[in-house]
Amino acid sequence: MKRIGFSSHCFSRSLPIEEIVEFGLTHRFNAMELNVDRTTFNPEIVTDTTVKWIRGISESKEVRFSMHGPEDINFSDSTAEGREEAIKRVEAALRLAAELKIATVVVHPGKVPVDRGPEAQAEAMEQTVSALKRCVETAGAFGVIVSVENLCHVKGTVAPDIGSFLGMYEQVDLATLGVTLDTGHSFVDGLESTVSVIGDYMDHIHIDDNSGQRSEHLELGRGNIDFQSIAEYLKKFEGIINIELKRTHTDNTKEEDGAPVLRSRDYLLRLLNDVPGR
Repeated sequence: MKRIGFSSHCFSRSLPIEEIVEFGLTHRFNAMELNVDRTTFNPEIVTDTTVKWIRGISESKEVRFSMHGPEDINFSDSTAEGREEAIKRVEAALRLAAELKIATVVVHPGKVPVDRGPEAQAEAMEQTVSALKRCVETAGAFGVIVSVENLCHVKGTVAPDIGSFLGMYEQVDLATLGVTLDTGHSFVDGLESTVSVIGDYMDHIHIDDNSGQRSEHLELGRGNIDFQSIAEYLKKFEGIINIELKRTHTDNTKEEDGAPVLRSRDYLLRLLNDVPGR
Protein backbone atom coordinates (compact mmCIF):
# COMPACT_ATOMS: atom_id res chain seq x y z
CA MET A 1 0.00 0.00 0.00
CA LYS A 2 1.41 3.38 -1.05
CA ARG A 3 1.89 5.69 1.95
CA ILE A 4 1.04 9.30 1.03
CA GLY A 5 0.86 11.97 3.69
CA PHE A 6 1.69 15.58 4.45
CA SER A 7 3.93 17.60 6.73
CA SER A 8 2.48 19.49 9.66
CA HIS A 9 4.50 22.45 8.32
CA CYS A 10 1.82 22.81 5.62
CA PHE A 11 -0.31 24.40 8.33
CA SER A 12 -0.13 27.49 10.50
CA ARG A 13 2.38 27.23 13.36
CA SER A 14 -0.38 28.44 15.68
CA LEU A 15 -2.58 25.45 14.86
CA PRO A 16 -2.41 22.73 17.54
CA ILE A 17 -0.89 19.45 16.40
CA GLU A 18 -4.08 17.68 17.44
CA GLU A 19 -6.09 19.61 14.83
CA ILE A 20 -3.52 18.87 12.12
CA VAL A 21 -3.65 15.16 12.88
CA GLU A 22 -7.45 15.31 12.84
CA PHE A 23 -7.29 16.86 9.36
CA GLY A 24 -5.26 13.87 8.19
CA LEU A 25 -7.68 11.40 9.70
CA THR A 26 -10.73 13.21 8.29
CA HIS A 27 -9.27 13.18 4.78
CA ARG A 28 -8.05 9.59 5.05
CA PHE A 29 -4.32 10.18 4.72
CA ASN A 30 -2.34 7.09 5.68
CA ALA A 31 0.91 8.94 6.43
CA MET A 32 1.94 12.18 8.12
CA GLU A 33 5.09 13.99 9.22
CA LEU A 34 5.12 15.72 12.61
CA ASN A 35 7.55 18.65 12.61
CA VAL A 36 9.26 19.41 15.90
CA ASP A 37 9.28 23.15 16.59
CA ARG A 38 8.86 25.56 19.48
CA THR A 39 5.10 26.01 19.11
CA THR A 40 3.03 23.37 17.26
CA PHE A 41 4.91 20.26 18.37
CA ASN A 42 7.46 20.84 21.10
CA PRO A 43 8.84 17.69 22.81
CA GLU A 44 9.14 19.68 26.04
CA ILE A 45 5.45 20.58 26.25
CA VAL A 46 3.50 17.92 24.33
CA THR A 47 0.93 16.44 26.73
CA ASP A 48 0.73 12.83 27.83
CA THR A 49 -2.78 12.69 26.42
CA THR A 50 -1.57 13.71 22.95
CA VAL A 51 1.35 11.27 23.13
CA LYS A 52 -1.01 8.39 23.99
CA TRP A 53 -3.45 9.39 21.25
CA ILE A 54 -0.81 9.60 18.48
CA ARG A 55 0.87 6.41 19.71
CA GLY A 56 -2.49 4.65 19.48
CA ILE A 57 -2.91 5.79 15.87
CA SER A 58 0.63 4.58 15.10
CA GLU A 59 0.01 1.21 16.67
CA SER A 60 -3.25 0.78 14.75
CA LYS A 61 -1.28 1.15 11.47
CA GLU A 62 -3.99 3.58 10.33
CA VAL A 63 -1.37 6.26 9.78
CA ARG A 64 2.37 5.78 9.36
CA PHE A 65 4.00 8.79 10.99
CA SER A 66 7.45 10.22 10.48
CA MET A 67 8.98 13.08 12.45
CA HIS A 68 11.10 16.05 11.40
CA GLY A 69 13.70 16.96 14.00
CA PRO A 70 14.29 20.60 15.03
CA GLU A 71 15.46 22.75 12.12
CA ASP A 72 17.01 25.64 14.11
CA ILE A 73 20.14 23.68 15.06
CA ASN A 74 23.59 23.26 13.57
CA PHE A 75 25.66 20.11 14.01
CA SER A 76 28.65 22.22 12.88
CA ASP A 77 28.08 25.20 15.15
CA SER A 78 31.15 27.35 15.84
CA THR A 79 31.01 26.47 19.55
CA ALA A 80 31.21 23.09 21.26
CA GLU A 81 28.22 24.11 23.38
CA GLY A 82 26.15 24.82 20.28
CA ARG A 83 27.06 21.48 18.70
CA GLU A 84 26.21 19.62 21.89
CA GLU A 85 22.89 21.45 22.18
CA ALA A 86 22.04 20.43 18.58
CA ILE A 87 22.68 16.77 19.36
CA LYS A 88 20.70 16.89 22.61
CA ARG A 89 17.68 18.40 20.88
CA VAL A 90 17.74 15.77 18.14
CA GLU A 91 18.07 13.08 20.80
CA ALA A 92 14.96 14.52 22.50
CA ALA A 93 13.10 14.19 19.20
CA LEU A 94 14.32 10.59 18.86
CA ARG A 95 13.09 9.82 22.35
CA LEU A 96 9.68 11.30 21.58
CA ALA A 97 9.51 9.38 18.29
CA ALA A 98 10.13 6.15 20.17
CA GLU A 99 7.30 7.00 22.59
CA LEU A 100 4.99 7.62 19.64
CA LYS A 101 6.07 4.44 17.81
CA ILE A 102 7.46 6.54 14.94
CA ALA A 103 10.26 4.81 13.04
CA THR A 104 11.80 7.69 11.02
CA VAL A 105 13.19 11.04 12.21
CA VAL A 106 14.44 13.49 9.58
CA VAL A 107 17.48 15.67 10.35
CA HIS A 108 19.34 18.39 8.46
CA PRO A 109 23.09 18.35 7.76
CA GLY A 110 25.21 21.02 9.43
CA LYS A 111 26.23 24.40 8.05
CA VAL A 112 29.66 26.01 7.92
CA PRO A 113 29.77 28.93 10.40
CA VAL A 114 30.50 32.23 8.67
CA ASP A 115 33.32 33.08 11.07
CA ARG A 116 35.46 30.04 10.16
CA GLY A 117 38.69 30.14 8.14
CA PRO A 118 39.69 28.42 4.86
CA GLU A 119 39.62 24.92 6.36
CA ALA A 120 36.08 25.42 7.62
CA GLN A 121 34.33 23.15 5.11
CA ALA A 122 36.29 20.02 5.98
CA GLU A 123 36.08 20.69 9.72
CA ALA A 124 32.33 21.33 9.56
CA MET A 125 31.80 18.13 7.60
CA GLU A 126 33.77 16.18 10.20
CA GLN A 127 31.64 17.66 12.98
CA THR A 128 28.39 16.86 11.17
CA VAL A 129 29.47 13.26 10.53
CA SER A 130 30.47 12.90 14.20
CA ALA A 131 27.09 14.27 15.33
CA LEU A 132 25.20 11.99 12.96
CA LYS A 133 27.08 8.97 14.32
CA ARG A 134 26.06 9.91 17.86
CA CYS A 135 22.45 10.42 16.84
CA VAL A 136 22.40 7.13 14.93
CA GLU A 137 23.72 5.33 18.02
CA THR A 138 20.99 6.90 20.17
CA ALA A 139 18.35 6.16 17.54
CA GLY A 140 19.40 2.51 17.43
CA ALA A 141 18.85 2.19 21.16
CA PHE A 142 15.31 3.55 20.66
CA GLY A 143 14.56 1.45 17.57
CA VAL A 144 14.37 4.57 15.38
CA ILE A 145 16.04 5.48 12.06
CA VAL A 146 17.73 8.84 11.46
CA SER A 147 17.08 10.04 7.89
CA VAL A 148 19.26 12.88 6.53
CA GLU A 149 17.67 15.40 4.17
CA ASN A 150 19.30 16.77 0.99
CA LEU A 151 19.90 20.46 1.74
CA CYS A 152 22.40 21.02 -1.06
CA HIS A 153 20.75 24.34 -1.96
CA VAL A 154 21.30 25.97 1.44
CA LYS A 155 24.07 28.56 1.57
CA GLY A 156 26.94 27.30 3.70
CA THR A 157 25.75 23.70 3.91
CA VAL A 158 28.45 21.10 4.51
CA ALA A 159 27.20 19.18 1.42
CA PRO A 160 26.63 21.69 -1.42
CA ASP A 161 25.96 19.07 -4.12
CA ILE A 162 24.51 15.60 -4.20
CA GLY A 163 27.93 13.98 -4.63
CA SER A 164 29.27 15.52 -1.42
CA PHE A 165 25.97 14.68 0.29
CA LEU A 166 26.44 11.02 -0.61
CA GLY A 167 30.05 11.21 0.60
CA MET A 168 28.85 12.51 3.96
CA TYR A 169 26.24 9.79 4.17
CA GLU A 170 28.78 7.07 3.40
CA GLN A 171 30.93 8.12 6.37
CA VAL A 172 28.16 6.99 8.72
CA ASP A 173 26.96 3.41 9.20
CA LEU A 174 24.77 2.95 6.11
CA ALA A 175 22.81 0.11 7.71
CA THR A 176 21.36 2.46 10.33
CA LEU A 177 20.99 5.72 8.40
CA GLY A 178 18.30 6.76 5.93
CA VAL A 179 18.03 9.50 3.32
CA THR A 180 15.13 11.91 2.85
CA LEU A 181 14.72 13.40 -0.61
CA ASP A 182 13.12 16.84 -0.83
CA THR A 183 12.18 17.25 -4.49
CA GLY A 184 12.20 21.03 -4.20
CA HIS A 185 15.77 21.06 -2.89
CA SER A 186 17.09 19.10 -5.85
CA PHE A 187 17.32 21.94 -8.39
CA VAL A 188 21.07 22.25 -7.70
CA ASP A 189 21.78 18.90 -9.38
CA GLY A 190 18.42 18.23 -11.05
CA LEU A 191 15.70 15.94 -9.73
CA GLU A 192 16.44 12.96 -11.97
CA SER A 193 20.19 13.22 -11.33
CA THR A 194 19.65 13.53 -7.59
CA VAL A 195 17.51 10.39 -7.49
CA SER A 196 20.06 8.52 -9.62
CA VAL A 197 22.71 9.22 -6.94
CA ILE A 198 20.77 8.67 -3.71
CA GLY A 199 17.74 6.68 -4.84
CA ASP A 200 19.08 3.38 -3.50
CA TYR A 201 19.33 4.85 0.00
CA MET A 202 16.12 6.86 0.23
CA ASP A 203 13.52 5.84 2.81
CA HIS A 204 11.44 9.03 2.95
CA ILE A 205 10.37 11.76 0.52
CA HIS A 206 9.23 15.37 0.88
CA ILE A 207 7.42 16.22 -2.33
CA ASP A 208 6.91 19.84 -3.36
CA ASP A 209 7.25 21.99 -6.49
CA ASN A 210 9.27 25.08 -7.41
CA SER A 211 10.20 27.34 -10.32
CA GLY A 212 13.65 25.79 -10.67
CA GLN A 213 15.66 28.62 -9.12
CA ARG A 214 15.16 28.18 -5.37
CA SER A 215 13.31 26.10 -2.82
CA GLU A 216 9.72 27.39 -2.70
CA HIS A 217 7.66 24.43 -1.43
CA LEU A 218 4.88 25.12 -3.90
CA GLU A 219 1.75 23.08 -4.42
CA LEU A 220 2.38 20.24 -6.88
CA GLY A 221 1.77 21.38 -10.44
CA ARG A 222 2.29 25.07 -9.61
CA GLY A 223 6.00 25.05 -10.51
CA ASN A 224 8.30 23.64 -13.18
CA ILE A 225 9.56 20.38 -11.66
CA ASP A 226 9.32 17.45 -14.05
CA PHE A 227 7.91 14.84 -11.70
CA GLN A 228 7.32 12.56 -14.67
CA SER A 229 11.10 12.04 -14.81
CA ILE A 230 10.95 10.08 -11.53
CA ALA A 231 7.42 8.69 -11.84
CA GLU A 232 8.60 5.11 -12.25
CA TYR A 233 10.85 5.45 -9.20
CA LEU A 234 7.94 6.83 -7.14
CA LYS A 235 5.70 3.96 -8.20
CA LYS A 236 8.21 1.45 -6.84
CA PHE A 237 9.16 3.46 -3.74
CA GLU A 238 8.10 1.71 -0.53
CA GLY A 239 8.76 4.50 1.98
CA ILE A 240 6.60 7.47 2.97
CA ILE A 241 5.88 10.29 0.50
CA ASN A 242 4.91 13.43 2.43
CA ILE A 243 3.61 16.57 0.75
CA GLU A 244 5.57 19.51 2.21
CA LEU A 245 4.22 22.94 1.25
CA LYS A 246 4.91 26.49 2.40
CA ARG A 247 1.92 28.51 3.51
CA THR A 248 1.37 31.70 1.49
CA HIS A 249 -0.15 33.68 4.39
CA THR A 250 0.41 33.66 8.14
CA ASP A 251 -3.28 33.90 9.02
CA ASN A 252 -4.66 31.02 6.95
CA THR A 253 -7.39 28.82 8.35
CA LYS A 254 -7.03 25.04 8.52
CA GLU A 255 -9.29 24.76 5.46
CA GLU A 256 -7.20 27.27 3.46
CA ASP A 257 -3.95 25.52 4.40
CA GLY A 258 -5.46 22.12 3.70
CA ALA A 259 -6.80 22.82 0.20
CA PRO A 260 -3.33 22.87 -1.50
CA VAL A 261 -2.46 19.66 0.36
CA LEU A 262 -5.54 17.91 -1.01
CA ARG A 263 -4.92 19.20 -4.55
CA SER A 264 -1.30 18.06 -4.32
CA ARG A 265 -2.41 14.59 -3.27
CA ASP A 266 -4.71 14.46 -6.31
CA TYR A 267 -1.81 15.51 -8.54
CA LEU A 268 0.45 12.84 -7.06
CA LEU A 269 -2.19 10.13 -7.42
CA ARG A 270 -2.65 11.05 -11.08
CA LEU A 271 1.10 10.79 -11.58
CA LEU A 272 1.30 7.40 -9.88
CA ASN A 273 -1.67 6.09 -11.83
CA ASP A 274 -0.62 7.51 -15.23
CA VAL A 275 -3.64 9.81 -15.45
CA PRO A 276 -3.03 12.76 -17.84
CA GLY A 277 -3.28 16.34 -16.65
CA ARG A 278 -1.47 18.61 -14.21
